[in-house]
Amino acid sequence: MNEIATLKVEELPDGRILLTWDANDPACAFLNGKTEEEIIAMIEAGLDIMEKEEKQARLKALEELVEHDQKLGLY
Repeated sequence: MNEIATLKVEELPDGRILLTWDANDPACAFLNGKTEEEIIAMIEAGLDIMEKEEKQARLKALEELVEHDQKLGLY
């Protein structure tokens, strides 16, 4: 289980994810009043951003490796 402020993320035995939070916690206030669909869309958008950042980090590491190998005369 992952916990940030009062936001709790729990995987249920059937594989579904349960989110709970304290409605009075300012850190989680942005979730108050959101529908399930809105929260899912927010999570999916966050995952898309994380995926893009991960791809960019891999590309940068690969470019640095190629540059290093070129300096060594391997290419």
